[in-house]
Amino acid sequence: MGRVIKSIVIINIIYWLLTNYICYIYWYEHTLQGFLRCYILAIPFFFSALLKTGVIGVLTYEMFGMWGRITSKQSKTSC
Repeated sequence: MGRVIKSIVIINIIYWLLTNYICYIYWYEHTLQGFLRCYILAIPFFFSALLKTGVIGVLTYEMFGMWGRITSKQSKTSC
């Protein structure tokens, strides 16, 4: 589970950095102030994306874990 959470955080950070850089290039003035403004205004979106990805990631991980336990129990009882 720890690897899943670390992966979710790392993926969200990379996504946030890349997408905000593209927004900076197209919509903000190309100064340090414009760069900082772009990334600061995007912080709430980062946290909402992190929460959504975290919930979906953990649920998916748990569902596959339950599926593995169910199928392994069924294969042991069917013999």
